[in-house]
Amino acid sequence: MSSLSVLSGLVIVCLGYGALVMYRYLTCRRPGDRIMYVPESTLAMVVSPIWPPKNWIGSVGSHFIPFSRDGQTIIPLVWAPTGERYYQIADVSAAKAVFEDRHGFVKRSEDSNNALLWVETVTTLNEWFSEWDFAIAREPKRQKAVNITTELRDITLFVIASAGFGMHFSHGSMGFHKPGYKMSFGESLVIAIETMLVKAMAPRWMYVLPIKALTNCDMAYTELKQYIVEMIAEARAGNAVDRRQGGEATADLFQRLVVANDEESDAKARLSDEETVANIYTFFLAGHGNHLEIQDKVHEEAKLLWPSFLDDSVYSLAVFRETLRLFPAEPTSSRYATVDTTMPCSARNPKTGEWEPSVAYITRGAGCTDLAHVQYLKAMYWGEDCDVFRPERFIDTAEYRWPRDAWLPFTGGPHVCLGQRFAMIESACIIARFMRKYCIRPTPEVARMPKQEQWARLTKWTQGVTSTPGRVDLIIEPRDVMGDGKL
Repeated sequence: MSSLSVLSGLVIVCLGYGALVMYRYLTCRRPGDRIMYVPESTLAMVVSPIWPPKNWIGSVGSHFIPFSRDGQTIIPLVWAPTGERYYQIADVSAAKAVFEDRHGFVKRSEDSNNALLWVETVTTLNEWFSEWDFAIAREPKRQKAVNITTELRDITLFVIASAGFGMHFSHGSMGFHKPGYKMSFGESLVIAIETMLVKAMAPRWMYVLPIKALTNCDMAYTELKQYIVEMIAEARAGNAVDRRQGGEATADLFQRLVVANDEESDAKARLSDEETVANIYTFFLAGHGNHLEIQDKVHEEAKLLWPSFLDDSVYSLAVFRETLRLFPAEPTSSRYATVDTTMPCSARNPKTGEWEPSVAYITRGAGCTDLAHVQYLKAMYWGEDCDVFRPERFIDTAEYRWPRDAWLPFTGGPHVCLGQRFAMIESACIIARFMRKYCIRPTPEVARMPKQEQWARLTKWTQGVTSTPGRVDLIIEPRDVMGDGKL
C-alpha cells in the first residue's frame, strides 16, 4: 500500500470523525450554547495555560473577558465529541447555590482543636528554625539562601501529619513501617504528593507496566488509603493511638473530625466513609501549597500580640486570604447536576449595558464548574485594583465589609473543605512566627530586576491537579541581625 493511499485513508477518517462531531454538536446544541474546547478532566487543568488560547472560554488567563463578551455570568457549553453539557460559572450567587446543595450537585467520582494545631505548628517551626539558625551562624554574613517553596511545603506537610494525624516527622525520619505495609505513612504521603499528576493522568491499565514511577505511585496511593481507612476505624472505635510513638491514646484533629462527623444530627450533612477518605486526600494534596512593607506589618502585629496571636490576628489572616485570592490552590471546582434545576446569575441588559439579575436553566447530568480564579479578579467584588496584592481589602472597617460570599477557596456548604480551619490557623502561625523571627529578601539576581519582573518571577505558578508555585530562592536574615531586637 502506497503512502499516498495511507494518507488518503487518514484524511477520510478525519473528515468522517469531524462530520460526526459536527452532527453531534448541531443535534445537542441549544440557543446560547458555546463550543467547549477541552473536556472537564485533569488533562484540561494541565493544558489550560496553553489551550484554549487567552481570552477564549476555558482559558485560565482569560479571567472575566469571555463572560463580559457574552453578557452573562454563566456560559452553557457543549463538548461536541460526546454531546456532554457543561456550565462555566463566574457568579457568586450561583457558586453558593451549587456548593450548598449537596444532593442537587455532586462530585463525580473547635477551640481545643485550634490550640492543638497552634502548639504543633509552633513545635514544627521551632525545630525547623533551629536548623536554619545553626546554618546561618556558620555564615560570615549571617544569611542563608533557601528554596522557600520546598521548605514551606515540607513544613506544611509535617504540621498536617503531626496535628492532624498524630505522626511526628523530621528531616531525617518519615515514621515507622507498620506490619503489612511496604511504606511508612510519611513515605506514602510524600510519594503520593510527588506523583499525583501521574495518578491523575495515567489510565488504570498502565499500572501493570514495569515502570518504577507508576509502581511507586500505585503503591503509595494504595497504602495511603489503607492507612486512612484504618485511622477512621480506630477513631470511630475510640481507641486511636499515638502514632508518633505507637503507644498511648491521643486526640488528634483527625479523630475529632471522625467523631464529630458521626455525631452530626443532620444525616444529609454527614459524610460517608468514602467521602471522608476523599476529603482527607484533598486535605493532603492541596495543603502543601517581596513586599517588605507587608513583612514589617506582620512583624509588628506578631510582636504586639504573640503568643495570644491566634485569637487577635487580623493582618496575618488578611495576608493569607489575599494570597489565596490571587493564587487559589484550586482555580476551578466542578459538580454535576443530578436534577433539572435553575440557578441565579447576572446578565447584561443589551439596551442599558447594566448587569441585571437573571436565571440560568441547568439540565440533569450537566457539569457545573465554578471558576474561582475569575471571581477573584472581578472589580465588582474586589475593586478596580483587584489584580494588586493588597491584604487590607480583607480587613473590615466602619464603612467597609469584605465580601465573604466572593471568597470561597475551600468551596462551601456541606462539602466545604475539611481542612479550612486547619489551613487558616496553620498559615497564620507560620506567617507570624516566620516574620517575627526572619526578614525575607530576594536573591541578588532577582533584586536587580525591575519591580514588576521581580513580582512575576517570585509568583510564577503552573496549573496542574492544583496550582503549584514554582521554585523561589530567597535570602533569610534573622531580625536581630538587622537591628530589630532579639526575639
